[in-house]
Amino acid sequence: MKTNHTTNCSVVSLQSCQNLLRKLEVVRSDFAREFSAKLVGYESMLQLALNEAESLAFQTPFPHLVFPALAEEKANAVAEWAARQERVSSRPLAAA
Repeated sequence: MKTNHTTNCSVVSLQSCQNLLRKLEVVRSDFAREFSAKLVGYESMLQLALNEAESLAFQTPFPHLVFPALAEEKANAVAEWAARQERVSSRPLAAA
């Protein structure tokens, strides 16, 4: 009897994990879609930022709650960095 209960718990646990991963992938895709329009040419930086947010979120007991906030924070940081890079690269060089 205990084996059957353990097996059922394992199946439920696996299904819960798979469900969590699917939901996080949807959130990740939404962030990628939203920010990729703003970050043309910086898509790889955005993916790295989302990877970092996901990695940090999974170090907590509640990754499904933490990931969206971290992803937004990281994506905004990439957007600010990209905007700064665009401003710097469009400045004329100062005469020496």
